[in-house]
Order: sequence, then structure tokens, then C-alpha cells
Amino acid sequence: MVSTQTLRTTGLLSIVAALLLISFQASTAARADSIGIAPTSFDFENLARGQEYARTINVFHDSEEARSFQFSATGELAEWISFFNIETGETIEILEVPHTGLRSKGAVGLKITVPEDAANGFYDSAIRVSGVAGDVAAGSSAATVGASIRVFADVTGDQVLGGSLLDAAAISIETGFPLRVDLRLENSGNVKITPTFEIVITDEADEEVARHNVTVESIGPQELASREFEIDVDQLRLGDFTARVTGSFLDLDLGSSTVRFTIFERGTLTRSGTLKGISLTNDPIAGEIARILVEFQNTGEIEANAVFVGEITRDGQLVDVITSLPQLVQAGQFGEIDVFVDADVAGDYTITGKVNFDGKESQPVEINFNVPATRDVPAGDAGGQTTGGSGAQVPATGDEEPSVDSGSGSGVVILVIVLIVVVVLVTGFGIAGYIAYRYGWQPPTDLSGVKQSAIKLREAAGPKLRQAGQRTKQTGARIRRSISRPKSTDGSTQL
Repeated sequence: MVSTQTLRTTGLLSIVAALLLISFQASTAARADSIGIAPTSFDFENLARGQEYARTINVFHDSEEARSFQFSATGELAEWISFFNIETGETIEILEVPHTGLRSKGAVGLKITVPEDAANGFYDSAIRVSGVAGDVAAGSSAATVGASIRVFADVTGDQVLGGSLLDAAAISIETGFPLRVDLRLENSGNVKITPTFEIVITDEADEEVARHNVTVESIGPQELASREFEIDVDQLRLGDFTARVTGSFLDLDLGSSTVRFTIFERGTLTRSGTLKGISLTNDPIAGEIARILVEFQNTGEIEANAVFVGEITRDGQLVDVITSLPQLVQAGQFGEIDVFVDADVAGDYTITGKVNFDGKESQPVEINFNVPATRDVPAGDAGGQTTGGSGAQVPATGDEEPSVDSGSGSGVVILVIVLIVVVVLVTGFGIAGYIAYRYGWQPPTDLSGVKQSAIKLREAAGPKLRQAGQRTKQTGARIRRSISRPKSTDGSTQL
């Protein structure tokens, strides 16, 4: 006989399953809208008046498309704080983070400019990072997600000089090439410094053979920075050498570092490279310029001048040949080569080309793209969400109806169907268990009587199950009618 405890357990498990389904739906939507920031706070110490201080803010998102984020500051430091593009240095307020995978990442620069008349003391502010409304599908909560960063600053008014040369590195070269030295520096003070370096080169006998003095680009207060410089070593013979690099700024000693390198005969070091990819970075229409980005990796042992050469065809006909400007790529590094194509006529374009580097060639690659005649919005499409023939988004004019995310309605219908199925299962199991308990049905001990027992159970449970089925169908019909009812102009459901 089925016990009351068994019936309760069956019902409880069914309810838990339904709740888990609902939680899964909600958590999936929430994950797609989440963002992250790093770090979550900044602490600026010993700030000096009239100086600028910079940091980097990393932003992450889980959306399946590009997201835009707006940066704003509040509090005592709000007027001192600005944001800038790390690559160009241009002041910005909005950063677009493209979709690059499960965890997309972007970065923006934070700058604090201390006024000349700033008072000594501690300052406290906050930076708000929020999703830009309208850059995601309608109905998504991602347009309002955000996070905050605390900013603390201590203005002392005292000038503090501090810094050090953390590391120096150089690679072997061939005769006729300059020696390139890479530096890693730290400015631990609160004022900008412009370091000067003395480079003393000695041969295998520890005899000095060359001496150079180089000044590098300034380094901001409390900043870790990389700097590089080249020196002419044409006067040196072939062989092994040691360069001692010593840095200073005014009376500040930045320390020293030693690097070793070898000068080989020309042609000794291997030259190799890989064309990693080619992509269209804009969406031109007829009469505009198509910008092509070529990514090249120098896998050789020496720097190389990389040049992209290729052919342009339109609708299957050769229309032009292109040769990019040379791009110097250091050994082991990646280089980006910009190629500009005049797309003066609409059509299907194909660019086939390869990279030449110091007499060698990469494997050829090909890219295809369409250039439409105009960027008109096709009839029937919602403003702001339409893509032109080449993939460019057409901005909304503001007079058009907002687009509707049909996926949201589909998700509701699916969820309702799942709930109906769960209700039917719970009701069916519950009624069957109750009838078995009520009429004292026991599993037969004699297998030959199984058929008769099944017939008896069907006769006892049949009417009850048919009634339950009718109630379930009526419930489903009411839900479907509720979903399909038209909406009134104020957004309420018409009864």
C-alpha cells in the first residue's frame, strides 16, 4: 500500500523540479546581463598639486554581443576625474566592449588631475560603471546593470621623487641593425619624471667599446611603464657584448641593469612569420573606404618589415592591386597592418593577399565582403536594429517604433507549457496514489493475476483520471486565452 509519506514526497519532488526549471530560466537571463570590474577600489597616496595620475579600469561582460558602458564620477574628486582611451589617449565617457567569448573584456584609463589650489587632506569619491541603455535587445535588464569603484586620494602638497629601473632586455642582432633595448620602470613618487640612461658597452675582454646617453618618454606619478630605445652599434665588430644600463632623473638614482647580446653576420638569424588573420573593421557603402586589418606574427629571430600585398576583385573581376606601408615587427611580436580599399562601386568584393617580410612570404589569405549601394533601412524592420548589406547597424531616427525582442514572448510561452506539464504529472501521480491508498490496492503476489489487478485498478481509477484530465485541459485553455488577449493602449490586458 502506498503510504501518505510517499505521496507527500512525490509531490514535494515535483514542486522542487518546477522551481529548479524556473530558477534555471532566470539565472540564464541574469548571467547574460552581468558585468564585472577590476579593481574595485583605487588608493592614491601623496598626491602633489598640479600633477596627473593614471590607472586602468578593466570591464568584463557576459553578453552574447558587444556592450557599451558609461563612466561617471561622484563625490569630492568628481571634478578631478576623467576617463580616456588607453590606445589613443582621447578623453571618453563611453567604452564599447566587443563580444570575444564567454567573458569579454575591455579597458579604460582613469586620470586624476590635482588642481594647483587643492587643499591638503583625504578625499573620497566613487566611479559608476553602467550599461548604456539601448545597446541591448529590448526587454533586457542589461541596459541598467552597473558597478561602483571607490576612489581614495591623499593630497600632501609635498614633492616626492622616487623610482627605479626594474629590468632591461635586449636580443641579438645582425651587423647593420640597431640594438633595441626594452626597459621596465616604476615611478613611485608623486611627480612626473623624465629618465635619462647611460649605456656602457664592453666586449668579451671587458674593455669599453661604446657609450651612449638616451632620454626616454616621461613617466607619470605612481606609474609602472615600459620604455624602449635604439642605439647605433655599426662601429662594433662581430661577437659577444655586454651593455650596462644606468638610469637617473635629476638627483634621483634609478639603478642599473646588465644585458648581453651578440652581433652576427647578416643572414645568420632565421626569418619566419605567420599571417594570423584578415578582417574588415568597418561597414562601408558605395563611395566609402573599406578598412582591412591584417594581423601578422613575426616568429623569426630578428625584426622584420612586414608589407601586405594583394589583389582586389569586385563581382569576380580584378579591379586593383594593393601594397600597404611597411610595418616593423619585432621578433616574437604581433603586428597589425592597415589596408585601405576604395569601395567606390557597390558589389561583392574579394581581397586575396599575403605578407612579404624581408624577402620571405606568408601563406595567402582571402576575405569576402559586400558593399551595398546605400544604408537604407528595409521596409518592416524596426529602427535601430536593422543591419545593412555589409553588416553596419543603422541608427534609429527616434520617430520609429522601438524594436521588440520576440525571444522574450517565446520564453514566456515555453515556461507556461513546462508548468502545465509539471501540473499534469503532479496531479496524475497524486490521484493514482490516492486511489491506490483509498481502495487498499496491493501489488499482486501471483504474477498470473497481474492482468486482472490492472483491469480492476483501471476500473477504479478511470473516472477520477478522466475528471483530472478535463480540469487540466480547461486550465490550459484559460492560460492560452490569457496570453492571446489583446493589449489596450495603456498596456493593460483587455478582458
